[in-house]
Amino acid sequence: MIKTRTRISTFVFWLWLGVTLSSALGEDIEFSADSVESYFTEGRESVQLQGNAFIRTDRVEIRAQEIVLSGTNNRFVTATGSVFVYERQKDLRLTGDELSYDRTFDILRVRGNGVLEDRQNDIVARGSLIENRGDDLSLIQIGVRILRPDLSARADLVRYDRQGRILELTGQPVVYSDGDEFRAARILVDLDTDDIRLEGGVQGRIMDENDG
Repeated sequence: MIKTRTRISTFVFWLWLGVTLSSALGEDIEFSADSVESYFTEGRESVQLQGNAFIRTDRVEIRAQEIVLSGTNNRFVTATGSVFVYERQKDLRLTGDELSYDRTFDILRVRGNGVLEDRQNDIVARGSLIENRGDDLSLIQIGVRILRPDLSARADLVRYDRQGRILELTGQPVVYSDGDEFRAARILVDLDTDDIRLEGGVQGRIMDENDG
């Protein structure tokens, strides 16, 4: 077994910026940080970027205080501290306290004070855990809040189908739209038509146009 630890100074690292890391996906990985440590223990290879860490692939940009690349062909990415993610092809922005990203299966998770911003659909989603999948599906969990022009909502779990442009809310969901309030066991919101479908234990309050 070979064990090697390499620390690269900030000066040398900047000269190394733009190096191509191997990837089973055929993606280049561009990176920068205040300092880098590389570990070449057989079966446990990793690269640790510390201080103002940044990586860019064909699909995502990630910024954080610390980023670690690990696994065969740098399959796994973890990040901590003021995490910011930009999924370029989907035009999605995410922030949170921690990140884990499986590049092979294109599954990205943000934990702690998570915020997802989808500018194409005018949606901001907040939750303790946000998971983005490569099939245009987002799962937002625990204390979820959804904000959109003329609509807001809360629930324990939100399934966001970006391709179908549907929000599915479960876990004591509540939707507020143009002064009206809707509650049910399951609520579906069509982002194209703004139609709201209620299923199970339906309750609501429709604002009288003469109120106020």
